[in-house]
Amino acid sequence: MASRVLVIEVEEHIARQLQLEFAHVGNRVELACEGSEETDGELIRHNSMIYRLHETIVNLRSREVFQNGININFTSKEFELLVYLIEHRNEVLSRERILNDVWGYDFRGSSNLVDVYIRFIRKKLIAPYPHIRTIRGVGYILEDQQE
Repeated sequence: MASRVLVIEVEEHIARQLQLEFAHVGNRVELACEGSEETDGELIRHNSMIYRLHETIVNLRSREVFQNGININFTSKEFELLVYLIEHRNEVLSRERILNDVWGYDFRGSSNLVDVYIRFIRKKLIAPYPHIRTIRGVGYILEDQQE
């Protein structure tokens, strides 16, 4: 059985290294930063640089995504799309709006580009939350409420 490790008041890069090392040997690591708030699974923004949504942690500074202490590799555009969805959580977003806001209004890509990138993100996320739900004929919504 893995133990839990709590790292408090450590430089972020040291804490991240400790988190990776402990996770490698099967321990779960929670990072607590000054000014962070802890609630039961809802979205928390730590020091304006880290989003936490349930077991998913998104570090905007290092552009890393962790789920259950495991680092998940995202391409630059996948990361931007995930952050965009988190920042607009519980809001129905049309494919066109996502395309305009994430890729830029002049983007002339394929109409299924958003669908493809949503599929990439869904495959990489290992926990059931955050849940990205398809709204048929409209677009997507990232739901942060567990049912």
